[in-house]
Amino acid sequence: MPHSVFKPKRKRNGRRVEGRYWYGQYKLPGDEKYTRFSLKTTDKRVAVKRLNEMVVLEERRRAGLVAPEIQVAAAAATIADHLDEFIQYLKTANRSREYFRKIRERVSALIDACGWVHVRHVTADSFIAWRSQQSLSAKTLNSYQDAACGLLNWLKMTGRIDSNPLASVAKIDGRGKQTVERRAFTDDEMKRLIAVNRERGRIYLLATHTGLRKGELRALLWREIDLDRGVLCLRPEATKSRRADVLPLSPCAQSLLIDLHPRRAESKKVFGNGVPNHHTFHADLLRAGIERVDELGRKVDFHALRMTFITNLQRSGTSQRTAMALARHTDPRLTAFVYTDSTMLPLAEAVSTLPAYDAHIYAQESVAGSLAESQAGAAGPAGQPSNNSAEQGFSGVSTRRIATQEDSGREWSRGESNPRPEAARTMPLRV
Repeated sequence: MPHSVFKPKRKRNGRRVEGRYWYGQYKLPGDEKYTRFSLKTTDKRVAVKRLNEMVVLEERRRAGLVAPEIQVAAAAATIADHLDEFIQYLKTANRSREYFRKIRERVSALIDACGWVHVRHVTADSFIAWRSQQSLSAKTLNSYQDAACGLLNWLKMTGRIDSNPLASVAKIDGRGKQTVERRAFTDDEMKRLIAVNRERGRIYLLATHTGLRKGELRALLWREIDLDRGVLCLRPEATKSRRADVLPLSPCAQSLLIDLHPRRAESKKVFGNGVPNHHTFHADLLRAGIERVDELGRKVDFHALRMTFITNLQRSGTSQRTAMALARHTDPRLTAFVYTDSTMLPLAEAVSTLPAYDAHIYAQESVAGSLAESQAGAAGPAGQPSNNSAEQGFSGVSTRRIATQEDSGREWSRGESNPRPEAARTMPLRV
């Protein structure tokens, strides 16, 4: 391929003057024109050697044998430098300050604990070795993995690395391993909590009638509320899922916002004085006489107000799909298992509505069977008590049913509550 070194010339005072430094030029197959650059040397032999090396490197790069320049630069930079750039990128995505802090803390902790200096040091084995030595909960360890994968996926997206080295690491299954379980507030607890403070009580009540998260309540603006239609039109940048969600307002929430509406001129935000932090919320729990952790080890916090909203929907008989839409979930399992307090569901009322299927017939037959067994027991050997008292059914009456008189002395085919005729033992097995 054509390539050569040369010294550029230019006119000075009418004379052509040769430059001091050597330049190189090359034209690879497919190029329309030469690529020229300074070799930054006055020695021709050094210039020829540098040009040959650069031509070979460019050929290998185009063939995919050498990493692009951006990857070479990324490999030379430290992970801490990449983390700073990643945080700056997240700020442009309108993430919260708390989110930045957690990402920086978790990735920095992994850098120190795993000995990661450059991107090449990040391996699945080093992360798994660190994780196996930790006593943190499964959710917390998965959060560390998410923070590291967020940085690595961004490096891959920007072309700085080819693949995420932690993509093959499976997360820890956190089912049944929760260190602290959240519960919903009871109706009596909510009445006491709302009565502690009038201003904060409005916020707590709105949270239990809309399911809004703490950050969404803080960012709620008056222009997002349509009191005439009775709906909330949330901004995408203010929601966790970054969706423009529309929620209907309950009559209680609508009247509460109408009461606050005259104050809208004071602030663009609905709660201009802010939303209570966890210290204030815990103090309100103490004043209301509500234990933060119950006898089952379940806790209540501000997010439990959202759980109370979803649980109350389930208690009122709302369908699963409707509750999922009002909770703004994309996974029905999240609505059914994580945000529904099963201890507050009307389980006893539900089973009481099951059809009886003429159960009184069996109760009458059991009375006849009890009398027959009593007579048989009285005619038996002395000192042998009757065995009909061990099996009790409706209203404490024996549930053994006597099909015919000749079957009355036979034993059951299996140790269950369904007596079988003697012929059932010899029936062939159907395949």
